[in-house]
Amino acid sequence: MTTKQNILLGLGTGVVWAIFTGPPIIDLALVLAFFVLVPSLLCLAATDNPKSLHRQRTFFLARYSYPFAFVAMIALSIEIGMWAALLAVVWAFFTLLVAINGGLHLIRKGVSAPEEAVMDAGQMFLFAGGIWFVLARAGAADWMPYSTMTVDLTAIHYHYSAFILPLFAGLFGRWYVNQKQLTTPSMMSFTVLALGLIIGSPLVAIGIAQGPPLEFVMVVFYVVFIFWLCIWVLLNTVRIGGLAGLLAAVATASLLFTMSYTTLHGAAIHLNIQLVPTGEMLRYHGAVNAFVFSVLGTTAWLLVKPRPRYDEQAFPISHLRAKGYVGPNVATNHHWTAVGKKAEGLLANWEAYERNGFSPSRVSSSVKDFYVHTTTYTLSSNVQWRWKWMSALVRPVTTRMGQINLPPTGHATMEGDILAIDEKKDERPDVRAWIRYNKETNDPIFSAFYSSHKSRHVTYMNIALPFPKGVMTGVLRPDNDHNDGLYLTSKKNNGVLGDEGIYFTLKNITVKLPLNEVFHVREEDGRLQATHTMTVFGLRFLTICYEMTKIKT
Repeated sequence: MTTKQNILLGLGTGVVWAIFTGPPIIDLALVLAFFVLVPSLLCLAATDNPKSLHRQRTFFLARYSYPFAFVAMIALSIEIGMWAALLAVVWAFFTLLVAINGGLHLIRKGVSAPEEAVMDAGQMFLFAGGIWFVLARAGAADWMPYSTMTVDLTAIHYHYSAFILPLFAGLFGRWYVNQKQLTTPSMMSFTVLALGLIIGSPLVAIGIAQGPPLEFVMVVFYVVFIFWLCIWVLLNTVRIGGLAGLLAAVATASLLFTMSYTTLHGAAIHLNIQLVPTGEMLRYHGAVNAFVFSVLGTTAWLLVKPRPRYDEQAFPISHLRAKGYVGPNVATNHHWTAVGKKAEGLLANWEAYERNGFSPSRVSSSVKDFYVHTTTYTLSSNVQWRWKWMSALVRPVTTRMGQINLPPTGHATMEGDILAIDEKKDERPDVRAWIRYNKETNDPIFSAFYSSHKSRHVTYMNIALPFPKGVMTGVLRPDNDHNDGLYLTSKKNNGVLGDEGIYFTLKNITVKLPLNEVFHVREEDGRLQATHTMTVFGLRFLTICYEMTKIKT
């Protein structure tokens, strides 16, 4: 069964069910989400013929949601109680799969693409909708401090406001990125917008559960970001064009209307003025959002089908893992070295890194020689921790582990070896280990295993640092500087997504860390120098200045 057939079958089933049962509007909105909206939006998030494992899993869930939705519909059709709750658990399990898939993608790729991150968050929130659906069918209002309407509305909230709205925003972000190269201000604006939508949704749910006055404050916070999104979309509906633009305009206009009315209603209650009964207002508000905004908005993006700017494929990650202490002998102790093979440098050559935007021919011959003949250079360093307390905090741990054991602020001379590593054990090509230790103290500093991989016409340095039971991977992109120097950076270019980043893998789960590093290697006044800068959440915390000297023979 194709995704289209899955959705059409669900739509037909829901229509027949609605005709014969005449359900209340809340149940009708839930069935619409189960059968149509959730799989449609998952399909849009996945795109057609996805290449990455994450999108393939998303596409699979969109394609086979019908059985789960059908059981959820049955749960709505029988009396509240144990059996209804057990049937609702089937749908909750489906939402859990969606949430796990979105969460794994978010922690692996981070927030460098806010339009994708907001969709990942929406998928994670869907599980909360599944849990509240189970509570609603179990009759939780009888033993929870909430009314039946509050429990039902919270289930609706997490299916619509917490799932559909973030995916609508993310799809708009995809379209917006595809229309033009995002500038730094517009990227920052969309990042703030996405963050507000992500935070605002659970805050509203908390407000609904707690009631006035907190509910009104949370709604106002959330409404600000919803207004921002709606106005941004409305300003671009002409550029979206055609029927899709018209549907997007009507959808966002309806959302602006309902959210404005809800805000005015909440303000009126604080002034002891009741415009309409609260229950009637909530039903009206929910009906318009479900059957106008959600349906028309989803249809608009189904017509446009905005593509992600980067459908990431999994890059190779070293299979080398330390069993305990790492230290300078980790490769020999674990028998990782390649028998009968020697290596003199971190790279065999620079030709493989040629691409649009980087030309090895522009890099100083001395800089390139250092990477190809690393063992023929001595290495002195000047380490500068921005915060001395950080060095004092991490050094006892790194010393005990024998990995990334950077010395405290001051001068240090480093020595080390280059070892050829067995490719079959590492499962990356042409692996060379650079083992560095402090010459004065003999303390281990780094055990880094250098390789490379190519993705989307870009060849990256792929550097693995084994840890006990895990591995840290630095994926660095080479760039030219303005002269004849070299940049190696884990930072992504604005508007261009790649594999760059620092990641940590534990078993089969890879997490993108909030770290970045930049090496600037250049020749100045006849001396070969490098500056290594590391940041956490964008804040610089470490700078190491190196001087490399060719050993005279």
